[in-house]
Amino acid sequence: MQSVPDRALERNNFLTPKEQDLRRNLTRVGWKKIALAAWQAPSWREAAIAYHEIRDDRRAAVEIDPARLKRLRRLMPREVSLERAYHEIISDRIRGRTSEAVVEALMFSLRAGINELTRPDTQRRLSELNNDKLEAVCLRVQAFEPNVAPAWSADDADLLISAWRKFREQR
Repeated sequence: MQSVPDRALERNNFLTPKEQDLRRNLTRVGWKKIALAAWQAPSWREAAIAYHEIRDDRRAAVEIDPARLKRLRRLMPREVSLERAYHEIISDRIRGRTSEAVVEALMFSLRAGINELTRPDTQRRLSELNNDKLEAVCLRVQAFEPNVAPAWSADDADLLISAWRKFREQR
C-alpha cells in the first residue's frame, strides 16, 4: 500500500523523478532529524554562539531610552485604557513637530507680503514652527520666484523672525 505522501507526489507531476526521490527520503527520515542535524552543523552552532557573545546576554534586540521605557511601562496596567495609551504615545511623537500642511499654508499666505504677519491665521501658523522650519520658511520667502510673489529682503526675513519670537512667547 502506498503512503499518503507518495500518492500526493504521483498526483503532482511537476516534480522531476530526482526531486520526487529526495522528497520521499526527507519525508521518511523526518523533519526533526533533519533540523537536528542542521543545528549540529558547526556553522549554525558557531553563528549562534557568536550572536549571543556579541549581544552580551542582552534580552532586547534594540536598546530603548530608559525614560521612554518607564513611560511605556506606566501605560501597561489594565487600568489604563487603550485610547489613553494611544493618545500619550502619539502625542509624544508629534510634540514639537509642525505638519507640512501648516508650513505650506503659511508659505501661501506669505506670498501676499510682509503685511500678512498681522493676520491671526498667519500668526498662529508662524507660532507653530520650530527653529528648523522657521529657517526653511525664511529661505523660501527670500527665494520666491517673480511669477509667484516678490522675494522678501533680508530685513523682511528679520521681521519674520522677530514676529515668530513674539508669537511663540504668547503661546
